[in-house]
Amino acid sequence: MHVPGHTPADVAYIVGDAVFVGDTLFMPDYGTARADFPGGDARTLYRSIRRLLALPEETRMFMCHDYKVPGRDHHLWETTVREQRRANVHRKLPLRVDVSQ
Repeated sequence: MHVPGHTPADVAYIVGDAVFVGDTLFMPDYGTARADFPGGDARTLYRSIRRLLALPEETRMFMCHDYKVPGRDHHLWETTVREQRRANVHRKLPLRVDVSQ
C-alpha cells in the first residue's frame, strides 16, 4: 500500500492479518511520522494514515522503529488498528474512514 507523506516513497506491506507500516505511524503513545523531510507533505500523510486506520480493527500493526516516550523504559513494535484509533496521541481522525479520498 502506498502511504506517502513522511516521504513520497513510503509504503506499507499487508501480509495476512498484519501490516508493516514503515514510518507512517509509531506506537500510539508516540504518534505519527513527521512530514518535513524532502517531498514530505502533511496533508498527504493525513490521507495515508486514514487509509491505514481503515483496515479492520483487529489488524496487527508492526512499527518500523520505536521511540520510547518518557515513562516507558522498553521498546515496543506491535499494536493494532483498534489501539491506534483509540489511543494515538496525534490522531484526531473520525473512526469511520472514507478511503475513497
